[in-house]
Amino acid sequence: YEKKIIHRNQLLFKNRSNDLKSRPSVSACSVYVFSLGDETFDDEFSDIRQNVHLSPIPEAIIRVYRRIFRKIMLVFIDEAGDTDRKIEGGSSRFFVISLVLFDEEANACDQRISLLRRELKFSENYEFHFTENSKRIRIEFLKAIQPYNFMYFAVALNKDDQKLWGPGFSTKESFYKYTCQMVFTNAMPYLDEAIVILDKSGNPEFRSRLAKYLKKRLNKDNQRIIKKIKQQKSSSNNLLQLADYISGIINRKSLDKKDWHEYYKYIAPREIWVQVWPK
Repeated sequence: YEKKIIHRNQLLFKNRSNDLKSRPSVSACSVYVFSLGDETFDDEFSDIRQNVHLSPIPEAIIRVYRRIFRKIMLVFIDEAGDTDRKIEGGSSRFFVISLVLFDEEANACDQRISLLRRELKFSENYEFHFTENSKRIRIEFLKAIQPYNFMYFAVALNKDDQKLWGPGFSTKESFYKYTCQMVFTNAMPYLDEAIVILDKSGNPEFRSRLAKYLKKRLNKDNQRIIKKIKQQKSSSNNLLQLADYISGIINRKSLDKKDWHEYYKYIAPREIWVQVWPK
């Protein structure tokens, strides 16, 4: 919608400019330039500059339009592994949380994943899940999402008792909060009034506490990093399933599984920062 409006205004602007140029005897007039950016379009009027005075649209009006056309920033959070510390008892060695960020192509990527389901002859309710999918399905999924413009951050927490200790890691809730805060802190320079979507599975009361915790820790008086936090079921949200894939691949890479590079190569160009901690 925004692109259509901008394109239409560009055509109107060009037609009016050509009209002025075709009338060299036109008396001096003012032209008010509307732009969401800082363009003045002086070059468009260079040959009739003596007859045209360029003036910007008042900043108060521009601010309103900038708010209207601000890109919606969407963030999807999912994890791999678990928060249990009993590694010898079968718990995961790493706990990974991934943050996937879209500001333009979320809808297109979402639609492509839905199309992939039909191509693979899966039901509409089928959920892509990295650990449960076969290698063939994993590759098909990664090829499908590869063209779309997103970025991701991840934190892989090494749960080795010799490396990770302290009261903050004694409970599952504090463990999860700490890791989540780390990945959001790393992504802060890229976030501005983001709408965050969390997987709705698990304890709903904890998820609500987590949402309040993140807003309190990250939002400042002069900058609102998080605008809203929503909870949705991953089974009905394709982009949460993408975040699951990112977490699964980063977990596999952290464990140095022999085939990690076969999956990682598809997402590596979208990576901003993956922090493995503690070393």
